[in-house]
Amino acid sequence: MWPSQPRSQAGPGCHSRPPATHYPYHGGVAAGACLAGEPTRVAKQPDLTHVDVRYVADLARIELTDAEAARFQAELDAILAYVDQLRELDVAGLEPTAHAMPRTNVLREDAPAPAALPREQVLGNAPAVVGGDSIRVPVVIEEASP
Repeated sequence: MWPSQPRSQAGPGCHSRPPATHYPYHGGVAAGACLAGEPTRVAKQPDLTHVDVRYVADLARIELTDAEAARFQAELDAILAYVDQLRELDVAGLEPTAHAMPRTNVLREDAPAPAALPREQVLGNAPAVVGGDSIRVPVVIEEASP
């Protein structure tokens, strides 16, 4: 079912979809999307030179004012233009990475740090001390009864 289509008109599977001309960049229904047994078309590589911001807002069920739509359309077009610039780069032979910089040894050594306060001062502020070097705390977990 589509945002502009009442629930009563929505049918099962791909039959509830509007014609392929409604898709701004998909070029039709993705492979395997039809559950009714009809052949489906394989989605083409998206043409991202222009995507209608109102279409995206409809998919997200977001209402936009005309001013918001104009502002977001300009921002989306700028993002897509930048993506087109990135596509022009020659990345043949480059290994895919998850981070821009190599990450090695990101964890510090597990070593004790110097105490911020002397032990005597900490124990002196405790409500109850056990054995001269431990703070007594209230019972949080009670033993299970049989």
